[in-house]
Amino acid sequence: MFLNRVNVRIALTFTLFSTIVSSIIFSALSLLIVGFLKSEDIQQMRYQLEVLASKYDKGGINRVIEDIDISNMQYEGKPYFIRIRKGPSVFDMGPTYWKHAFNYNDLEDNISGEIEILSSPQFSFNLNVLTYITDDNTVLQTGISDQYRSQFIRILNKIFFILLIPLVILSMIFGLWYSQKTLKPVIDLTSTIKGIIKTGTMEKKIQKYSSSNELSELVDLFSKLFEKNENLIKGMKETLDNVSHDLRTPLTRIRGISEVAITNDDPEVLRDALSDSIEEIDSIIKILNALLDITASENGVLKLDKTEFNIKEMLEKSLDLYSFIAEDKMIKIRLIYAYNNYIYYGDEIKLRQVVANLLDNAVKYSDNGSIIEVNVFENMDYLVIEVKDNGIGISDDEINNIWDRLFRSTRSRNEPGLGLGLSMVKAIVVAHNGMVEVESKLQEGSLFRIKLPLQKINIKEIN
Repeated sequence: MFLNRVNVRIALTFTLFSTIVSSIIFSALSLLIVGFLKSEDIQQMRYQLEVLASKYDKGGINRVIEDIDISNMQYEGKPYFIRIRKGPSVFDMGPTYWKHAFNYNDLEDNISGEIEILSSPQFSFNLNVLTYITDDNTVLQTGISDQYRSQFIRILNKIFFILLIPLVILSMIFGLWYSQKTLKPVIDLTSTIKGIIKTGTMEKKIQKYSSSNELSELVDLFSKLFEKNENLIKGMKETLDNVSHDLRTPLTRIRGISEVAITNDDPEVLRDALSDSIEEIDSIIKILNALLDITASENGVLKLDKTEFNIKEMLEKSLDLYSFIAEDKMIKIRLIYAYNNYIYYGDEIKLRQVVANLLDNAVKYSDNGSIIEVNVFENMDYLVIEVKDNGIGISDDEINNIWDRLFRSTRSRNEPGLGLGLSMVKAIVVAHNGMVEVESKLQEGSLFRIKLPLQKINIKEIN
């Protein structure tokens, strides 16, 4: 329903609030104006009584009556009356129709300085009468009607109700416009989600807003959540595609080995078949673990088992291991450790994988008799590990793709490998909030640089 919409209810609430506030302001303003006009009437009556009392003191009733212009009893355009009572004698001067409509006998017992209000069923206005009693008990009274005040209030009320209609309409229009503008991020988010639910695809993107209010922030958070979910789904699809691609070869080999074993009764052949199957299964496990870790890192969910460990010792062990492999090609591996801290807080096993992958590539693609250098130093807030070789290098066309899963450069396809090593390196380093860089020239070698943050981790000196 129309009234169930949030922006409509906000607009109605705003309209009601505006109407109530306007009514309160109008009422307060009316009371102030009416109070001011009433005060003016009282001041006018006091002034008239002072003049009458002065004339009475100087010449008695006759002097008072002589100075009154009965034909024009108005003060600043407002009619008034004068009543003088001395003993049994009463003199009434004022509009004739007042005398017939109002009962002046109600003014017999007034107190000096007191204001009496006379009402009449014939008129919608009242008479305000002020009394003054002289020293000889002569009662002087003067009165002014509140007709002008009543007319002013009626006119003011009429104006207010005339203005109230456009005020309500404008308030409703403004309320709808402002609520629509304020709720636009939520409305767009709802529309986008409905489209995603209807189509079943994540093609529609949630619009981002530059404003800093809470609703825009909420929509931005939803946008980031959707992007993260989309990346997770995309990563899952890519992982399934990669797994199906990479598992096809080892599974085919296992099937071939099994078929050979089934048709052969030689125990030696069966033993070799089982051994080859185990190797292929290990290869499958390795591929699956690598793909899962890479996908988890790309989606920000790779779990790290961080501990304090001696990074120099870890590097030395990795270099010792690959030094034996490098001896076959007469390659020397040097460690230049120019950093005065040894203990680092991170996932030792995964960082060992990083170093192992870089050393394996360096040995694999370096020329016989060359030198591989591993430099460790501090640069700004990073611990930098560089692996430099003098191998075949990487072309400019391929250097931006080396971090992609399953990518193998043209010159590396003759060497064994899965094309997951550098993807794993980047995934682990990024999971540590670090960075990876590469510099390479064809036939001159490559320099791989990893930067691990120092500022927000626990580093200890070793004495």
